[in-house]
Amino acid sequence: SNETADNFLTELKERDINILDFRDKVDGSGLDKSEIFYKTDHHWTIESGFWAFTELVKYLEGMGYDLDPEKFYTDSNNYNFITYPESYIGSMGRKTGVLYGGVDDITIIYPKYKTDYQYTAISPGVKIETFGRFEDALLNGYAFNLEDYESIMDTDKYFSYLYGNQAFVSIKNNQVNNDYRVLMIKDSMSVPMASFLSTVVSELVLIDPRYYQEDITQYAHEQKFDIVLVSIYPPNLTEEFFDFNVNK
Repeated sequence: SNETADNFLTELKERDINILDFRDKVDGSGLDKSEIFYKTDHHWTIESGFWAFTELVKYLEGMGYDLDPEKFYTDSNNYNFITYPESYIGSMGRKTGVLYGGVDDITIIYPKYKTDYQYTAISPGVKIETFGRFEDALLNGYAFNLEDYESIMDTDKYFSYLYGNQAFVSIKNNQVNNDYRVLMIKDSMSVPMASFLSTVVSELVLIDPRYYQEDITQYAHEQKFDIVLVSIYPPNLTEEFFDFNVNK
């Protein structure tokens, strides 16, 4: 809720921790507030995730990080926007059914420009490695190649990005002209935004505290990241996300 987020941000401000509140950026952004989130899902849309990426880059540049000096990577004109009409039912819609919850359009966004990635995801019992262009390494097209209606509607297309929630992800960008290494401690809401953030940094590491079993604080110190971000959706502001597995 807004109250939960407000209380959390107040605590951060009292501790002199830098914050970016996307709610403050919505007014004047041109975003249609009724379309920031899916009707059938609690997640914001892929388009909203892209917008959040552009705001995050502006914020970090204001702190002195030269991520997109030519304003190329944050320009939506340099991306493909492919919309699949009435082809997505989110988690809430799958619970209530199509007749009650309706069906959403979903738009997949990926760069028009040349990209070259190495993606590694590690979760308990699972390791995924992919290479190549953004749309090959960071997007799983399986959900968009299904043919029968039931499978199309039952598959979570939101998690086509980055293979969904993984305990640990390393995304190395072989095309970018900087050496910035970024750690983002995140939940599912941040998955699309993180995908796009990978276009402006040398390496982006993602950790989901729900699944990562090691000491996150120790890892962050040992790796000496240039930027450490914590991006958590207000309903997830719980102890589960913030013990960081210290001393485990």
